[in-house]
Amino acid sequence: MNISKYFTGKPAQKITVAIFIAILVLAFNVRKHTFNLPHISGDQLHYVGLAFKLDTQGTSGYNLRGINIDVNLQYPNLVRLVPTEDKGHLLTAMDNENITYYDQALHHLPYGFPLAIMLSHNIFARGEPYYLLALPNAAEIIRNAPSGAGLRDFRFDPPVAPKQFYSIIIPLSFSLLLVILTFFLAKEFYESYAIALVAMFLVSISPIDILTSQKLWSDDMTTALMVLAVLFYVLSVKKDKALLAFTGGLFCGLSILAKQSGAFIIFAIIIWHFITNFTRLFKKETFLTVIFDKKLILFGLGTFITAGYWFFKVLATYGSPFYRPQQANISKVALTEWFKVVGSRPWHLYIVGIPYQNPLFSLAYISPFWLYFDRKRLKSTLFLLLWIAVFFYIFQVYFAGGGKEHRYMLPAYPAFAILAGYIANHIRIFLDKYSKLYIGTALLIIILLASAVWCIPMAMEIVFYNGALILKPF
Repeated sequence: MNISKYFTGKPAQKITVAIFIAILVLAFNVRKHTFNLPHISGDQLHYVGLAFKLDTQGTSGYNLRGINIDVNLQYPNLVRLVPTEDKGHLLTAMDNENITYYDQALHHLPYGFPLAIMLSHNIFARGEPYYLLALPNAAEIIRNAPSGAGLRDFRFDPPVAPKQFYSIIIPLSFSLLLVILTFFLAKEFYESYAIALVAMFLVSISPIDILTSQKLWSDDMTTALMVLAVLFYVLSVKKDKALLAFTGGLFCGLSILAKQSGAFIIFAIIIWHFITNFTRLFKKETFLTVIFDKKLILFGLGTFITAGYWFFKVLATYGSPFYRPQQANISKVALTEWFKVVGSRPWHLYIVGIPYQNPLFSLAYISPFWLYFDRKRLKSTLFLLLWIAVFFYIFQVYFAGGGKEHRYMLPAYPAFAILAGYIANHIRIFLDKYSKLYIGTALLIIILLASAVWCIPMAMEIVFYNGALILKPF
């Protein structure tokens, strides 16, 4: 029996497609609960409020001022956003919690995600108010549910259940797109369907992505667009086609518009470019072509075209293109416990917590050894390591004093998954080579299934209890 035939040639195409579809179905099934969950807490309400303001006032009114929440008398779970001349319910509620930094003339988060919600509303809910579904008796429902069930079996009334579809379809769609793009990026880096399928599977069962896909948060949109940007840039380098780099830059700009952390991948790309062209920097005939690399410049131009307007608007409003509102001692003055919880999490939250939540991600930590063992794929492995290193530095070191949430590191998860798939496949091949029973392949399948059993319930526990943080291991 030749196991390799399942990963090369025509038989592999059918097997690969079947596994690809199976993973995608799994990914949807663990994310479909979003349709029967309330989405009115915290940032979720803010994002829909910003979409509402974009729709009614354009970018000149891009803030949370003047938004009231109107509850439907017939269906108490159904609420809509309505304009008001005063400060509005959203900001008043935060004032009551001693949270004041959201009251800004221009909201501090870019408009990419709210714009996506607005466009979706115009497609799926044209002529209707901006609806959200609330669940004021959630605690009672959870208390009366079977142990561990939470909101798993809860269903909104049929007349109101579809009212929030226009908004929740955005993070869900981008999460599924992220799963798909991870497959294609892994295939592009390592030219292996086995590695691509493992990486795709690991993203599909990632507890944090399962959670973020079922919240009205911008993290999945940012990450999916960033992976698309990387994919086009890598293709431009491989095929030596500068237009692909420009297209990648456009997607990078869109990623930044969803959330500023999309910009951090630019550091990885620049560092990777100069490291992989290091010797050419010291040659007179190639020095200028490395410094003024056409693909790098076009990538930057594409990014500027799509994201530049936002930073000019921030500059015009606040005097700095990178303005971020601050509230001194927020964890002490805010009446909610949220800021105390996220601010008190240990400094090593990400470096320990990421492999704890998705154990195979720990293989990425030993992948630097393969820079030596597998020189043929050195550039690919180096790029992925730089990708992780940049995000680790920014969130583990540079922003170490701020609040810590695992979703902030989500943009690095594709790199974790691809490196994990790469190392796992090397180990599989090594074990298969010295075993007639294909122990490596069998062991990999068992470990992947065990990972799913570990990861998915961890996410579901938070999803079904309508939580926002996975507090494991801390």
